[in-house]
Amino acid sequence: MRADFRGLTPEALAAMANWGLVKRAQREPAPELLLEEGGLRALFADGNRCFFPDAQPATQGHCSCAAAGWCRHLIGALLACAGSEPKPQPAEFVAVDMGRVEKLLGKRLWTKALAEKARGLSAEVLGPPWQVRLPGCTVRFLLGSDVDYGKCDCQLKGPCLHLALAAWAFNQQAGQPGRVLWQGSSQPTALDQTELWLEQLLEAGVAGSAALWEVWGSRVRAEIFGCSWLRVLVEEILQLGQAYAQAASHYSSGRWLYCLLSLALRLRDGSSYLLGRDVAWEQELEHSRLFALGCRRRAQDVQLFWADESGQVLVQLLPAGSESVPALGRLSEAAGSQVVSRGLVRRADGSLRFRRECNRHSLTRLGLDWRDLPAPLIWPGREAWARRCNERPSRLLEAPLLARDLWVVPLSGVQTGFYDPGSQRLVARIDDLHRGQLELRRTHQRECPGALDALAWALPQAVWLTGFVRLEGGIPRLEPVAIATNEQLVVLDLYQGAEPFDWPLALESSGRDGLSEMLQEALSLCQQAAQMGLSQLVPSFQRRRQELAERLREGSMLNLSRALASDWDFRGAAVRCFLATERLNG
Repeated sequence: MRADFRGLTPEALAAMANWGLVKRAQREPAPELLLEEGGLRALFADGNRCFFPDAQPATQGHCSCAAAGWCRHLIGALLACAGSEPKPQPAEFVAVDMGRVEKLLGKRLWTKALAEKARGLSAEVLGPPWQVRLPGCTVRFLLGSDVDYGKCDCQLKGPCLHLALAAWAFNQQAGQPGRVLWQGSSQPTALDQTELWLEQLLEAGVAGSAALWEVWGSRVRAEIFGCSWLRVLVEEILQLGQAYAQAASHYSSGRWLYCLLSLALRLRDGSSYLLGRDVAWEQELEHSRLFALGCRRRAQDVQLFWADESGQVLVQLLPAGSESVPALGRLSEAAGSQVVSRGLVRRADGSLRFRRECNRHSLTRLGLDWRDLPAPLIWPGREAWARRCNERPSRLLEAPLLARDLWVVPLSGVQTGFYDPGSQRLVARIDDLHRGQLELRRTHQRECPGALDALAWALPQAVWLTGFVRLEGGIPRLEPVAIATNEQLVVLDLYQGAEPFDWPLALESSGRDGLSEMLQEALSLCQQAAQMGLSQLVPSFQRRRQELAERLREGSMLNLSRALASDWDFRGAAVRCFLATERLNG
């Protein structure tokens, strides 16, 4: 029997076809398999026949039934092949055959792939099972390094140039997970109008952002068209400016500084992969299977988290206070379900929306055993997570995605926790399956008044958690979103009816030393400067800056002290503060 057929798992077949066909084929009697001259034939009890030609991938098989493309007979025959003999043992690293990739793509697509790589690109190799995350899409290798079984989730049917980019990244990593970065050889693209707008924005501050946009908006929009990462940052800058003008609680001076610095660094570098020129602004996916990971209510919106089959987390943004999801129904049901969709649109920032035709989406309950969720979602343990964080670039240069660091964490135990009435926060320590610990923290929010009650009630019974993991003061801390027990799924922000909790009361220590306090003060100073505008800084602010620079010098942080001294370069000082705080807190 063919070795490639023996290695096809139900998950791989579902990725090539769909889970409905796989489930149906698994329920029906296995066919009789015959090796003939020229290929493999499968004979079914209902009279249908399948044939798979030699030296051709499974996608070239055909069936005598009336179905077009994949059918339950083809899937059933491949399942029978996989179960007829022991599966081949994992071998050493085998590189992707680039000659085969070139033949699959043809001259036109191969030339485009070479040009795309030459312009510069970043990719992340994950696995096994192996997959390569490119800007805007993910390529999965369903059968080792066999390129005939590579599948991209872009909207193009058949081989695409992403297959070549993924193969190059996979070969460069030699079978090891990690990040690949190709520097562009082309000259940086001039974005003069955007740079001038940013300069004036730094001078005027957030209060003057609306007036500046009226003058510069049309020119900036025209210039950044086709640069997806710049568009994401500019859109957030505009939203933050509106929130500040309305005195909205969700305005953040930290996000304002982040957007300005990230935009400045990308404009200065000019590389295609940092501008987002190789990322489609919107991408329609013809067939997707998504798993809900819970949701989060915020003052400005509701975030519903979905994981696709590659393990990438997507976010559906709904208006604040929403209780229903367009085309899917009630929010409380969608937040704990899985959906098969034939009408999904994904944006560059990781947000998504469903087409409003309800007959294009099938919603079913999500099982409580999350071991079948995509492997890249599952918490790998503290050491593996720390290595992955060290390999990543700064957040200032990473793709500005909405859902960053959302994990599914399997638990082995829960330690005693406490409630801090001052910060209105529940704190506990949890044990993962890798003999490590995480500190769980969740703060009260008025948008979801029952979340802490639900957390205190469900945590002792928790088997799985979903939440955001961040490093703070050298400690990995998890902000929970949803809890799975052996009996039910509890989405914290949507839960109602839990009894008030009775945890021990204690005041939480800050856990910061003098170094981290000064770094945070320096970052806050830069945030205030960016918010007020460099031309609006008063003498008292300048005195505070000089005093902080002197304290940093006494603390032996000489580079940062010089950056904040008398004739300071704001951008350079702010980037130094941001990177130093990021290295400390992740």
